[in-house]
Amino acid sequence: SPLLLCIKVSNLIMLIDPNTMQRVQVSAKAFWRDAPIVVCGRKQLRNFVVCDIETPSDPEEKVTAGKYTQGEATVMRDTEAQDDQDSEYISMTHLAHQLSAGDTCAGYDLKSLIVQDDVQSRLRGRDLPEVVIVRKTFPNRKNRARTRRFKLKTLQKEGAEGKGSKRSNNTDKAEDDMEVFMNDLEEDPEMRADVNLYKRKVTSRAEDVKMRGGEEDEDDDGFPEISMDELIEDMGGSLQIGKMVWTPSREK
Repeated sequence: SPLLLCIKVSNLIMLIDPNTMQRVQVSAKAFWRDAPIVVCGRKQLRNFVVCDIETPSDPEEKVTAGKYTQGEATVMRDTEAQDDQDSEYISMTHLAHQLSAGDTCAGYDLKSLIVQDDVQSRLRGRDLPEVVIVRKTFPNRKNRARTRRFKLKTLQKEGAEGKGSKRSNNTDKAEDDMEVFMNDLEEDPEMRADVNLYKRKVTSRAEDVKMRGGEEDEDDDGFPEISMDELIEDMGGSLQIGKMVWTPSREK
């Protein structure tokens, strides 16, 4: 397939074809040299409900690629009528090890996606899936920022650019982007493996429920809770240019 899904970004970019489970590693140099076209991104993600997920019953017939397992998923947009058979889509996915019937996921609806003319001409006549599933989601987890048990350390900024409403919009966008990043860290153990997460005082679940008038979150099966062993004690203070720090590892 000419369309590949980006599943990891580090010093290498990892791409996967959910239909064949073939993975490709692309170096930063090759990425900027070949300049692959980004067809869709986070803004084009749509929410789907998993109606069914099928994998071969024989373990030897299962198709895997690292931690990923291929399966045939039947999904529907979460805004569509549950009894409308025409609203169901069948798609191969690399997330069969995570998804079960009744789960929700985010993906790209290629059937209704509007792309650039040059991209559309290249894809015309290709056998493309109607839906590409990107990740499992947890819509019942509300107010995650309030009960999140970790935080990140960042360099203190000199000040937001712009004035008035423009500055406010920049700040709001930065906060939204940070929340999305924190959610990604919370849901992806591999992604947070190279990130220092610091302990923070959080609102207990009971206190959070009380503050929201007794409205309690529904439990999500498989929600990736972060263990306290992954967190670092916060010794206080923010890192700023010009500050002196003591590094015990260089004391010898």
